[in-house]
Formats: sequence, C-alpha cells, structure tokens
Amino acid sequence: MITTRDLMDRYNIKTRQGIIQFVKKHLDEINHDGEEHATMQKGEWAFDTEAVRILDQLRGLHDQATITELESEKVSNAQQESHNLRILLLKAQQDLNTAQQQVITLQQNLIAKQNELSEVKVKALEAQQNKDQADALQSELDRLKKEGSIIEDEHKQLQETLATVQAERDSLRQQLAEKDNRHWWEFWK
Repeated sequence: MITTRDLMDRYNIKTRQGIIQFVKKHLDEINHDGEEHATMQKGEWAFDTEAVRILDQLRGLHDQATITELESEKVSNAQQESHNLRILLLKAQQDLNTAQQQVITLQQNLIAKQNELSEVKVKALEAQQNKDQADALQSELDRLKKEGSIIEDEHKQLQETLATVQAERDSLRQQLAEKDNRHWWEFWK
C-alpha cells in the first residue's frame, strides 16, 4: 500500500491537505470499478497500485517517460540531498576532530600545569625544610652565642683573677726580692 506521504513526494505536492483534496475530488474516478482502491484506514489514506495508476493519469503522468523523468528528478534530488548530507557529515566529523584536538591540547596543558604545581609544591617543601633548617641553625647560633657570652664572662673573670694573681705574684716577688736584697743582719731586727 502507498501512503499519502508517498503521493506527496511522487507528485511534488508540498502540503498534505493539497493531496487529500485532490484524492477526494477524484475519489469516484479512482474507485470507478466498484472496488476501493483508495481507502481510509485508521485515519490515514492508503492507495493500491490501481489507485496510483489512475492518479498518475489524472496528473498527466500516463506515459512511462514522464514517470521515469519524474522519478529521475526525485533520484537526482535524493542524490543531491545525500551529497549535501555527506558534506555536512564530513564537516561535523572535522568539527569533532577539531574539538577532540582541543580537548587533547587542554588535557596536555592541564597535565603541564599539574606538573608545574607539583614542582612548586616540592620547592615549597624544600623551602620549608630550608626554613626549618635555618631556624634550627639560628637556634643553634643563638645557643652558641649565649655559651660564647658565658665563656667571655668566665674569660673576663679569669683575666681579672689572673691579673689579681699576677699582681699578688708581682707583689710577692717584690717582697721576695726585697728580702733577698737584705743583708743578714737585717733579718735580726
């Protein structure tokens, strides 16, 4: 069975209403032999081959050359539409390839940025470790300075003690020298 849509394409009629009006106008001619060649089934028109032959005659398509020309035009139109669709498909494929390349580039950029971030994190950890080491060294330096200060104070005390001891020694030497320089009779005094 042939549908209304098939007839619209066959006769190049743009609206459904146009083909239905044409069929209703010629319904008696289509069903001239008492058989129903054009019928309404479930709200849709259906046509058998006899109905199509009669409609072809009514539309002036009774010779095979005209029908072949019409069908050739439809084939040509279908081929052109197929060609246009292929072009659109190729363009869509190119767009998809371009989008995939952009995604790959973005993923590469993301990986590069993640690597940079990792390097920065490593450097930050190293810097933190260096800071911690610097803090530890500063603490050690402060401790050594305190110890150095204590040692300096002790050194000063020892210098002062040494100076005192040297002064006492010098005093004792002088006293000894004075005693050594005394004559024996001076000891009896």
